[in-house]
Amino acid sequence: MSERDPEYSREAYEAAQAEAEEARAKISFSEKSFEQIEEVAKKEAAKERLVELHGAAWDEALVAHKLLEELFSQKEALEGRIAEIKKKGINLKHEKKETEKQPTLEEQAAVYAEMFGGDQEEILEAARVLQAEMSEQERRELTLLVWVPKGETTAKAWERVKRENLTNKWDDPTGIETKSETENGLVAFGRFSQEADRDSLGSNAKSAQDWEKTNQKLMSPKMAMIAREAFRRLTGKQMDEKYWTLFPGSRFEGDGAVSLSFGPVSRKVYLDIFTPGARSPLLGVRRVVSKELEA
Repeated sequence: MSERDPEYSREAYEAAQAEAEEARAKISFSEKSFEQIEEVAKKEAAKERLVELHGAAWDEALVAHKLLEELFSQKEALEGRIAEIKKKGINLKHEKKETEKQPTLEEQAAVYAEMFGGDQEEILEAARVLQAEMSEQERRELTLLVWVPKGETTAKAWERVKRENLTNKWDDPTGIETKSETENGLVAFGRFSQEADRDSLGSNAKSAQDWEKTNQKLMSPKMAMIAREAFRRLTGKQMDEKYWTLFPGSRFEGDGAVSLSFGPVSRKVYLDIFTPGARSPLLGVRRVVSKELEA
């Protein structure tokens, strides 16, 4: 038997086989390795479930958000409706209260006679003549008597306000110009209310220029200054505590629209300027029917 190369002997083969078995044992999966693989698989499955749940949650969130928007929309609509109902109720209550406390025409005429040293019967007669010319609806709604004697100017009327009240002005009342107003005597009727006409307040407030285009008869600063004094004497209250009365057709020299208000805190009557195009939920006007007295 020829001598074999030791490198290819049986002993060498067996040694290599043993080495291979040892290496295979080292790279084989132990029990611990299988547990780790299981945990990894669970983790991956959990991740997939998390992604699935997250997607479902996002869809639900979108649906919930849309539902929330619808609920908010319904809430706003309901709040608007409630506010509208409350406003109507307050207006009706306010109107009823004003109707109950309104002085008679004779009582109002007596106050003007006292203010100007005039003849009460003469004032009453002029008021009744105008009432006869008014429509039934106007007679029902417009019950505040306004009496302006001949020769009375806006500046004089403001001085009358100053004698009885603390005041504050932003411009010289002697410079106020009012369209179509003369120094002749005047009798008029407006709403007997502490604030400006209800339907002209808030979201319905217009600019002075817009009101001028309506061609409605509106109270002038001179009329309002006199009327507010009569109102204060008759009721013990000041006009325009919550809002401003705007006087379209009346301008200061700088083209500012004129308004009057009363500050409950300062206790002052304010003569203010608004730009002709100004709009505010606090502005309103006072509609009137009027008749110029014979000179």
